[in-house]
Amino acid sequence: MRVGFVGLGNLGFPIATAMQYAGHEVIGFDKNPDRMNRAQHAVREVVRLGGDEQDFWPFALAHQIQYGDLDAVVQHAEILFVCVQTPHDPMYEGVTPIPITRQDFDYAALTACLKEVFEAATRRTSDLVVSIISTVLPGTTSRILNEIGQPPNVRVAYNPSFCAMGSTVQDFLSPEFVLIGTYNDPLSLTARDALVDFYNYTVRPFGTVPIKTVSAESAELAKVSYNTFISAKIAIANIIGEICHKTPGANADEVTGVLADAKRRLLSPAYLTAGMGDGGACHPRDNIAMSWVAAKLDLHYDIFDAIMMARQEQAILFADMISAATGEYLSPRVLIHGYAYKAETNLITGSHAKLVAHYVRALGIEPTLYDPNVDEEEPDYSEFNVVFIGNLTVEALGTLWHPGTTVIDPFRRLHQQPEVNLIRFGEGPAHAAFSHN
Repeated sequence: MRVGFVGLGNLGFPIATAMQYAGHEVIGFDKNPDRMNRAQHAVREVVRLGGDEQDFWPFALAHQIQYGDLDAVVQHAEILFVCVQTPHDPMYEGVTPIPITRQDFDYAALTACLKEVFEAATRRTSDLVVSIISTVLPGTTSRILNEIGQPPNVRVAYNPSFCAMGSTVQDFLSPEFVLIGTYNDPLSLTARDALVDFYNYTVRPFGTVPIKTVSAESAELAKVSYNTFISAKIAIANIIGEICHKTPGANADEVTGVLADAKRRLLSPAYLTAGMGDGGACHPRDNIAMSWVAAKLDLHYDIFDAIMMARQEQAILFADMISAATGEYLSPRVLIHGYAYKAETNLITGSHAKLVAHYVRALGIEPTLYDPNVDEEEPDYSEFNVVFIGNLTVEALGTLWHPGTTVIDPFRRLHQQPEVNLIRFGEGPAHAAFSHN
């Protein structure tokens, strides 16, 4: 199928490449000319298909998409996918304390893009299906379409992605499900049918995948709810971790190990591990945006705010632990090892470790941040009194920490080393021996 793809960022480019791999003829466009060339993209990805694993960039070179201006992309496409950013103000990213105010996403780029796409579509002699991938809040797509108008030969659907950064290609080609949101009119239903055919061709070779067709508004809400649900699971797991840390004999991994087997009602073990707070370009901002929705709709309780406050308080807790560990040093040196938002990527957007660093600074300590997936120069570990593991890279697991160092491990994956004070957060102190009469 002839596919057009608009928006070749950290999410869009791997998805477009996956479509090319699946056998489609993909032409892509991005406002940023640096993204429309053969140069290596900065995004770090791992591709796992058919039991094989490789870095994303060789995969992208082997399955190169083509590039063109927006008009060429629109004229080429049978289906045009729009994956344009809908950013939040940086203050809502999740790396600084949450502001008192809440606000919607910024849809200026998406609105401008759709205007240009629709204008180019009027020069076509055939119909065009437009699939919007961008994350939006419920009711947004219809509002934008009413605002800018829709040409009679354009059929629009809302078709969000549920890919995780770092594993985008396999998540797209072998998803949990495909979600297509449409409006109850003949044009939109035509778009639905075209997308069902597209995904039957694209993802079915990788296994049976349910294709869910719902209203556009339901699809919009399902997308952000999916992300906020993940954040809630992480927040609950981290609260369990704190309780266990303060309870003799308790162990967070034992508790969540029990809950992970509750597949009938608690769904799945994914994300059910106590450790760092939720991160990335989607989850923190989606919860904060949904908090704005809660105020707008005057909901009785804003659970999204509570989830983000739990995440924020977790960062304060870790900062306090770091500060306490430096108490005996006149000139404490703190290293936060790993500040990409997760170990599999070099993306630092929404990094919980950076929020921890913010609160460490608020306590009068300037930490050093290092991540092997982000920084080229490895620090001298002997210079630091305290090391906090911000994400669990292979390097963090394999490092021999300097004797005398306090190492705080929120993930409980590091093992004791000689003369290292290892704090495995989420494990309570051992019980005192029982006395038998």
